[in-house]
Amino acid sequence: MKLKIPAILFLTLALGHGAFAQNEVSKIDSHLEGFSRQLTAVIPNAAVQTNTYADAWIGKFVPSLPMHFAVGIDGSVTQLDIKDLSNAAKMTGIYSIPDSFLFPTINFNARLGGIFLPFDAGFSFSMVNTEKLGRTFEKIDFEYFAIGGDLRYALLKGIGPLPQLSVGAGYYYVNTSIGKSAGSQEVKSSSTMQAIVAEAQLSKTIIFFTPFVGFRAIWSEADSSYSWKSSAGLNNGMTVVHSGSGSVKTEFKDSFIPQIFGGFGFKIGTFELDATGSYDFKNEIWSAGASIRFKL
Repeated sequence: MKLKIPAILFLTLALGHGAFAQNEVSKIDSHLEGFSRQLTAVIPNAAVQTNTYADAWIGKFVPSLPMHFAVGIDGSVTQLDIKDLSNAAKMTGIYSIPDSFLFPTINFNARLGGIFLPFDAGFSFSMVNTEKLGRTFEKIDFEYFAIGGDLRYALLKGIGPLPQLSVGAGYYYVNTSIGKSAGSQEVKSSSTMQAIVAEAQLSKTIIFFTPFVGFRAIWSEADSSYSWKSSAGLNNGMTVVHSGSGSVKTEFKDSFIPQIFGGFGFKIGTFELDATGSYDFKNEIWSAGASIRFKL
């Protein structure tokens, strides 16, 4: 009986150690999975923000004098909670990642007025890589690529006292990676996403000032993955693990996002300055942006 007690005690301690050690790897995986899910909610909000125009419809290209089109650049930021990524990084020995981050986009966009019918077509392209931004983003590694477009049809053309009212639909493809590496330590989350958007927008130009408001319904599908590396290693049961990975998938049917957006534009000759903002009611995510365009 006396021999059984030390044996039972040893077994209890061993199992307790294993349970604790198992939690160490499970905890970092939980943090990275949580962040990956947060990222799949933020990306659609950031993508659609880049192709917002103050005018609900820019006019016809043909027949029209002048022919209506626009081309320009814009920048935007979207709220992103990266506390889970920061916590995972600390477990590997990386302490530079902050708890919050403004997800940035820099975007080229163009829009062409309709041919005979009252519609317009927009195109946008965006690419951000922190390796090219020097010390601006030294605390985090961030890459973003997006391409997309939309079609809008004018139900009201803004003639006389009436506003412009349009309905439209768009598609965006986005590839994103965010994380940090330091020596042999690394945390990273990557996502490839497709987003489909339906929207309605109302605007009215008063001399050179154009306020606008609208609503978007966004659906997205994403394949996301995460990984981590640690030179010291994290305990997994009775062993030490130096790396790990996982994946998260989001489908269209589970991803509906209701978003309200609005802002105003200023026309200065053939140039237009727009300020925009949006809010995602489901995920409580806001975005804001500004643009300058040559517009006829």
